[in-house]
Amino acid sequence: MKKLLLILACVLAMGATAPAERDEAQYTADITKRADDIIALLHISDSAQADKVRGVIVTQYRSLRSLQDARDAKIKDLGDDKDAIANAKADTAAQVKQLHEKYLANLADAGLSPQQIETVKDKMVYGKVKVTYDAYNEIYGPLTPEQQSHMMDLLKQAREEAMDGGSSQEKDLIFKKYKGKINNYLSKQGVHPDKQKAK
Repeated sequence: MKKLLLILACVLAMGATAPAERDEAQYTADITKRADDIIALLHISDSAQADKVRGVIVTQYRSLRSLQDARDAKIKDLGDDKDAIANAKADTAAQVKQLHEKYLANLADAGLSPQQIETVKDKMVYGKVKVTYDAYNEIYGPLTPEQQSHMMDLLKQAREEAMDGGSSQEKDLIFKKYKGKINNYLSKQGVHPDKQKAK
């Protein structure tokens, strides 16, 4: 009977830990694939450099998740204390900003050119800068060079924030916020889609 209970306890223990281990293994596979997809766009011929860049990107994804998980756990423990929740979010935001700067420095230290780093940033936000820029030019165009430049500046600000988003939904929300800024800017410029189409 004791032997049966021991076997049952072992089986239950294995069942309790296996999903977490599987989740972690799956997450590692996912972020490694994301890194490989980015590296494929960089045309790196040196395998040692590619490995270094992969390590930097994978570490960034993992570090961001750790910070966000710690923030979410802390917020859960704080209950309805709005001030404490705001402070926890602010602390995490400051840590994420530091991590962001370190990440960009690490990409440069791994031998990436400024243009390659731009490619990394774009891929981390699913190419939303170009897609959004092209859509605005199509819907609101023709836009002046100054309007296009300002719009691109705002979209690149969105990209810097969205790179640190924990999910595609979070990245979408960040771009949505900046689209609002673009809409307000164009409206103040007297640019409206209906009027542009009528021209």
